[in-house]
Amino acid sequence: MSPDPVQSPVTVYTVAQRAGVSIATVSRVLQGSVPVTPDTRQKVLDAVEDLGYVNLRTGRAVGLKLETHALVMPSLGGTYFTDLAIGFESTADEFGQSVSVLSTDAVEDPASRVLDLATKVDGMVITTGTVGDDVIEQISPKVPLVLVARSQLEGCDAFTSENMEPMVELVRHVLGHGRTKLRFVGDHTRSRDVSRRYAGFLQAVSEAGLGDPHGPFQVWMNEESGRSVALDVLEQIGDIDALVCANDELALALMQSLAQHGVRCPDDVVITGWDDTMASRYIVPGLTTVAQPTRELGRAVSVRLHERIAQRSPAQPMVSLPSTIRVRQSCGCL
Repeated sequence: MSPDPVQSPVTVYTVAQRAGVSIATVSRVLQGSVPVTPDTRQKVLDAVEDLGYVNLRTGRAVGLKLETHALVMPSLGGTYFTDLAIGFESTADEFGQSVSVLSTDAVEDPASRVLDLATKVDGMVITTGTVGDDVIEQISPKVPLVLVARSQLEGCDAFTSENMEPMVELVRHVLGHGRTKLRFVGDHTRSRDVSRRYAGFLQAVSEAGLGDPHGPFQVWMNEESGRSVALDVLEQIGDIDALVCANDELALALMQSLAQHGVRCPDDVVITGWDDTMASRYIVPGLTTVAQPTRELGRAVSVRLHERIAQRSPAQPMVSLPSTIRVRQSCGCL
């Protein structure tokens, strides 16, 4: 039915009068704080729909399912975010949900766009590299949130893949090839996952008594950065015999750029990546890397968001999915 042509704004009092219940009962239904009988709940929701009631605090109709989930990522490029989106969208489709994807790199004011989107969906997934914790803290009391590859915040679920332990294992493997001048490549300050990888790197080299006297090549994780940092590596090639990269995109760009200057991998410098992209399996030499279960991560995140919305359940402790080392030729293995 269409909303009644009322002259004054529809309020919780109007909803209570239409449903024939108390204001407290309307509040319980809309907030899901205390169970009510199915008949009472339906009366309230019918009144909400009939009157077109909108919660002025959140700017969205309440008590009504919009059947839309939001996925907020920094970009639509790169294997990690592509696979995450595929896993998320395919699972949401099984639940009959549509997905609204927002790439924050493509908008001028990401915070405002994310806050606006939160008023139009039943729940949100927000990944690393998008908006600050202050934005998330504004949304989380109003809309179920699941965070990906970032630190868990109160009221939010959080999912990631293993980072520190696989990196320790990977670096130990590189050290086993006799390499002693290792450098980490990637910006560990902008991503929880990369910070964990760098922590694993530091742990492994410290255990070997090597340390990290020069610090990482602190660059963003894309092809352009890989080509740029190759020039820095060339100037220090005698002091570097292994490059441990935060992702495959950096590693592959470095490998190709260094090869163009006559630097051979793995003879002159070992190079490792992270993600196990398709290119890493077919390039020569094959790239030693770490495979993340990214599509499975997207699926798990979608399932959890559906549970949060359908069952109004509280947030759970962070979930970490296992990652696996893929050994190929770029580390020195035959």
